[in-house]
Amino acid sequence: MACICVGPKGSGKTHLLSALKNESTIDITTHSVSTVGTNIFKIAIPNYLISGLNQSNKKEKYSTILEIGGCMAPLWRKYFNNVNKIIYVVDTSNLCQISCAGVLLYSIMADPRLQKTKFLLVLTKMDLAYRQMRNEALLMLQMAKLKKQLKQNLVIVEASPITRDGFEDIYKWLDTVRRKAIEGYKERKSEEDSKSKTSESNVKGPLHQGSGPTIDSSISDLEKLCQEREKQDGCNRVRIR
Repeated sequence: MACICVGPKGSGKTHLLSALKNESTIDITTHSVSTVGTNIFKIAIPNYLISGLNQSNKKEKYSTILEIGGCMAPLWRKYFNNVNKIIYVVDTSNLCQISCAGVLLYSIMADPRLQKTKFLLVLTKMDLAYRQMRNEALLMLQMAKLKKQLKQNLVIVEASPITRDGFEDIYKWLDTVRRKAIEGYKERKSEEDSKSKTSESNVKGPLHQGSGPTIDSSISDLEKLCQEREKQDGCNRVRIR
């Protein structure tokens, strides 16, 4: 799975992804149960947010996200293979949980398999938090220290499934990472093709590159050498006689 969504238990991952998938399914009365196991969400990126999309091309772009329950934190590492983007959700209204969330985030970003992975830190439930809670959450997460010690690209977004704040930034992040992954794949493909062409030309050698002597020229040179040798032999016979 190319994209996974993780976070502490009860941080609001299911609420957030459900609202991103279909905004009409989440309101102030919606309640969800903590995920035990995994969920898969196929989220459509709005066309007006997709960079470089032609007006004639109305085909929707999707991003498939695997949500892993917070109670499965000891098993998160088993899902890190071939992951190029991670959404990490933190509940800003629960200050008692933020320090634990920071420890989990640090342990994830320190994994050797995720050194080139793009991270999106979502401070969710902002509708339940007062404004100062954002600064307190970043301070408790020790974001300044994380950015100095770890080299991954970490983007921070404030969001709320109820008010839909921050959704546009999340959609844009998903589209940007998707496009960069496609561009990277095309670059690697072109490099592999050029290397294969170079190796094929080296195997064929100069006879197939038009440089150096050809077979026909070598035969004609050999014939000339034989004729000269015959002339010399004839002259030597005349002298002997």
